Amino acid sequence: MMVIHKTMIVGKCPHGCADLYQAEFRVRNRVIPVERIQEEIDAATKEPIYQEDLTQALADSLGCEVQLEGVHGRFNSISSATPTP
Repeated sequence: MMVIHKTMIVGKCPHGCADLYQAEFRVRNRVIPVERIQEEIDAATKEPIYQEDLTQALADSLGCEVQLEGVHGRFNSISSATPTP
């Protein structure tokens, strides 16, 4: 079984601009309530954070694959991460 949750995340880059991410959480063989995902997003975006660091932080805290597609100025970047062993 795999469940894919999708949402938008508004973050802030350490360089001062707002970033918008299309987020995808791929959960295998278990359930992660969307409320828990939102809690982790809220905690991880309290302070400015780079997209790559946010992606890895969410993967580690939720224990699932995470992909963020973000717009930062004129750049569109995709980052993905699996939980750190």
